[in-house]
Amino acid sequence: MLFTSASCLLQTKAPTSSSSLLTLNLFLQLAQAREEKRVAMAPLRLSFFLYLLLLCCCSSLSIPELEKKTYIVHVAKSHMPDDFPEHRLWYEASLRSVSDTAEMLYAYDTVAHGFSARLSAAEARALQGRPGVVGVQPEVRYELHTTRTPEFLGIDREGLVPQSNAEGDVVVGVLDTGVWPERASYGDAGLGPVPASWKGACEEGKDFEAAAVCNRKLVGARFFSKGYEASMGAMDESRESSGKPLSSSPYPFIYAGNATNATNGNLCMRGTLLPEKVAGKIVLCDRGFNARAQKGFVVRDAGGAGMILTNTAAHGEELVADAYLIPTSAVGQKAGDAIKSYLFSDPSPTATIAFGGTIVGVTPSPVVAAFSSRGPSTITPDILKPDILAPGVNILAAWTGKIQIISRRPNVACDSKEIYTVSDLNYPSFSVAFETASGLGGGSPSTTTTMRHTRTLTNELNFVSAGERKSYTVSFSAASQPSGSAAFGRLQWSDRKHVVASPLAFTWT
Repeated sequence: MLFTSASCLLQTKAPTSSSSLLTLNLFLQLAQAREEKRVAMAPLRLSFFLYLLLLCCCSSLSIPELEKKTYIVHVAKSHMPDDFPEHRLWYEASLRSVSDTAEMLYAYDTVAHGFSARLSAAEARALQGRPGVVGVQPEVRYELHTTRTPEFLGIDREGLVPQSNAEGDVVVGVLDTGVWPERASYGDAGLGPVPASWKGACEEGKDFEAAAVCNRKLVGARFFSKGYEASMGAMDESRESSGKPLSSSPYPFIYAGNATNATNGNLCMRGTLLPEKVAGKIVLCDRGFNARAQKGFVVRDAGGAGMILTNTAAHGEELVADAYLIPTSAVGQKAGDAIKSYLFSDPSPTATIAFGGTIVGVTPSPVVAAFSSRGPSTITPDILKPDILAPGVNILAAWTGKIQIISRRPNVACDSKEIYTVSDLNYPSFSVAFETASGLGGGSPSTTTTMRHTRTLTNELNFVSAGERKSYTVSFSAASQPSGSAAFGRLQWSDRKHVVASPLAFTWT
């Protein structure tokens, strides 16, 4: 522990290490002059002193540094004191008033005014109380939401400003993870000159020669990585550029369950894959138990080149967008079963993973998540719950907090002396629970069961008086099915202009 602390200090704070050694040398000279008879004992005491000194220095310097985060400081521009000729000097003075070591990362003077810096929580609170400071907020990391922004924003056909003729003089700013100027889509053929109002810049970067890549379409490009590097260290493209695709050549293909000595190796759990069987291959892993992205870590650590993650019956066709560190394709159960059929039948299976672009208009879509129950209730199959469901995974949506749930049902009190059954509930939905006939696979197909459900309507279209109620009965007949089978449908009511539907659910117990 002491050696680790000393190493930490000597590697990161060389000047402080030198002064510590100087103090040590003085101590050594005094010790030798005054206690020549105890020379043999001095190295032991001095070593102990050295360890304690380095441990204390390392603790006082490293721990606060680890606690710092990047903060965005918003200021009121008009509150700058007259002592400062320009705002950046004011920002630097405000920062120095709370920290002797913090450095400004960026200064903002266009849409918002202020700066960003690495601060401890205490320094951020102190800065919040400075004159002219409106707010101090920790940085927030955002994820990409879409790969087809123009279509998503509805500007792929009519243009950005369809009701005006100003599209030719509009500069669009895009926050992105990178740009490939060599793509033909960045060609500026047919475009006019860059708007005179443009005040941006095209910055030089690694493998990015501004004069060669910026043109009348890509009018500027800037790089903002100081916040990331302050938090995570300098970028290492060999480790962090995880979007590199596989080559177009097929790779050896193996099922994780055949590359392990563990009974659950098919799930690609930590420590279950054998590197000698996985290295350089694409691995098929079954979904379940451990996190989806973690399976990619396991394959990567075992030397795998890529992963195909296949759903089992528990997840069906539900797919979730995840970020993986190796090339990965997630497929539903049907596609997964087909892939496994090939994998197990071919003596030398191969595979590759290639990005085919974003595909829209896929049906059925959207899809309810596998963990969201569509009913019926497993306790009482005669009740179809929930009443309403909707997709809630990988959905671009927002809850404003201003939407109120409206219910027209008055409070209902049940008579404690009465005995109620499910059939007494006047639900708009129907949950039909058939009993499975005896016999292998659910009995003979000729065995038919009929169930009748009665409902009372209060919104019959052909009514005579207000509030009139009418009843109707629906009969459901079906042949016997294996226990656990389920089917769904709906009963539609229409006046040839409007359509309303009652959900139907069928189960065999």
